[in-house]
Amino acid sequence: MKKAEFWQHPDGHNIHYNWLPTSSARANLILVHGIGEHIGRYCNDIPHFHDLRLNVLSYDQYGHGQTSGTRGGLDCDNRLDKDLEWIINKSNDLFPSELPKIIFGHSMGGAVVANRLAHSTQGLNAAILSSPALKPHGGKLSRWLAFGMAKLAPDLIVKHKLSMKVSHLPSVNQQLKNDPLCHKKISARLGKFIFTCGDNAKAASADWSIPTLLLYAGSDYLVDPKGSQYFAQQISPKILQAKCFQNYYHEIFHEQNTKPVYEALSDWLDSILGKN
Repeated sequence: MKKAEFWQHPDGHNIHYNWLPTSSARANLILVHGIGEHIGRYCNDIPHFHDLRLNVLSYDQYGHGQTSGTRGGLDCDNRLDKDLEWIINKSNDLFPSELPKIIFGHSMGGAVVANRLAHSTQGLNAAILSSPALKPHGGKLSRWLAFGMAKLAPDLIVKHKLSMKVSHLPSVNQQLKNDPLCHKKISARLGKFIFTCGDNAKAASADWSIPTLLLYAGSDYLVDPKGSQYFAQQISPKILQAKCFQNYYHEIFHEQNTKPVYEALSDWLDSILGKN
């Protein structure tokens, strides 16, 4: 059964979502995508998640995919936070209540998820972070520009300079480039928000308590893997399990050899959910 529809957020904008349950599920998964992309790019991942016995709910974030909003923009500083919080609560209309709820965030989505968990773990049982944007490339200059422009012109939208080299597979990079629902736009407000998410996650790392799997690329052209390395070092391995795929590019689930990535995911799921 596949259900692709729209919800109307109480603030008035429409959120596009996909609800993809599977038989004999052992957990519910909320998937949060990265910057400039949309949930349609994860269609080939869903069968793998189903093999792992996960119901999957995914949604296009504000200003992305088929969801309302200026491409790359935010209508308020905490828009992505508010939408995620609403989705977590709204998912109860779809998810079997007896199953644990896991949240999965990739890239910017990983930063959004980490930011939420830094403030609250309510309604969630575990988390998966895939190449999270905890430390964007560009250093202090990019940070200064993001925060400075967010004060002067928060809604100014520019074309970001992030690499489109997300995988060693040329077909993945080409599909990303040609996808009409993908874009390279970012507002000053969104840029500041991404940096702030990383700051909040690092600040909360000493008190991190939710079981977390951190999978990240060691040869990442979009986010600095040092952000994930630092984050993992601050949290007990009893709480957070981290694995770096040293020669992989940003989209570790869309690389040439995804077997070790899914094996790491499967082993972790078995450790927190059991195999039965």
